[in-house]
Amino acid sequence: MTWSYYKIFVLCIASSTRLVASFTKFVCVHKILNLQRLKSVTVGEEWSTSVIPSGYKEVEQDMLAALDNGLRNLPRVSQTAGLLSIDLLTPGLNPKLEQKAYLPKELLFDLVYIIFPVLQNYYKRTKILFQSTGDAAGFQSQMFRERKDIHESIILSDLSIFNLNEDDECCVFVTAKNNLGDPVIDQIQEIVQTYTNLTAIFLNCDLSDRVTSGMRTKEIRNAFRNSIQPVYYFRNVVRIQRPSLEPVELGALRFAYPGLETGETTQWELYAAERGNRMDGPGCLNRFMRREVFRRKPEDATAENPPRFLLVAKYPKYPTREMLDKGIGEASGAVARLQRLESNPSSVSVTASQRAPSTSSSSSSSSVNRIGNATLEELTQLFRQTVSSR
Repeated sequence: MTWSYYKIFVLCIASSTRLVASFTKFVCVHKILNLQRLKSVTVGEEWSTSVIPSGYKEVEQDMLAALDNGLRNLPRVSQTAGLLSIDLLTPGLNPKLEQKAYLPKELLFDLVYIIFPVLQNYYKRTKILFQSTGDAAGFQSQMFRERKDIHESIILSDLSIFNLNEDDECCVFVTAKNNLGDPVIDQIQEIVQTYTNLTAIFLNCDLSDRVTSGMRTKEIRNAFRNSIQPVYYFRNVVRIQRPSLEPVELGALRFAYPGLETGETTQWELYAAERGNRMDGPGCLNRFMRREVFRRKPEDATAENPPRFLLVAKYPKYPTREMLDKGIGEASGAVARLQRLESNPSSVSVTASQRAPSTSSSSSSSSVNRIGNATLEELTQLFRQTVSSR
């Protein structure tokens, strides 16, 4: 009887060992397949100063081109009227940096005004809806002071369903935001559902819930938020420097509506900025401001002499904060590697001629999959050398 128990014990140990080995092999293969299939991080091999806008004026032009492209490809039938969003979140327009950079209404009103010519090309009647009557009056007052004409097809109003009618073809919600006790998303949903032939554009809006809502209400609001198609997004990725609590530029997140011609699905692009003396201070962010706000050093980057950027990742959907932190963190190795290569080319063991050719996108340099600081090709080559030497 004892011998039988012993054999059973040995068989169980052997089976467990084989099971662990099989499971470990499965996990390794699964990770490799996921890396090859998802390609969540694609790091470029060269610096570029033209992959993203170098300053605020270039961001505006980039946004206008994306908006024009989006409206040109928008189906013009009532059943598929567009819900489009524009988020231009540079310092001075990003509420999350309000404590670090002043949010001037003049900058926001300029942003609203520059989209008028694009809207006039597509719609005979457009309503500009501000969340408060004071903002609508302030915008009109600024246009009067700066002697800027507003086309007759553009009508200013506060956000209310009673200020729209069947003749309106487009409406722009300006910085609409859910507040405690005032869920403006409900009013917007009512407007969109009532005027089904209306194209709605959300300009720097924040429709996220401020308080916990019921499950059914949350599902309805999430479905509505998910139905909004981003047409342009630009945000500076920053790190808050302590103890001064000033923002330091790390990179940028960009999305530009591609139109129906490209058919691409990965449009959210994350870029990392170079490190070094030209990126040590917050003064570099002044190039995205209407006027200088942050203390500036003579060597800080400007719109005329912008820093270099590296494509870090492409995402099929808006990336979470954890994904952005991971992308910027993994890019640090690539940034350091390129800087070492510039200072000492012999410090890189694998030359460019040994790399497998990589694909390139329309707005970035060639890229390859990376694990940490090494490429898959480098790891494969190292593995083959190790095996052959045994």
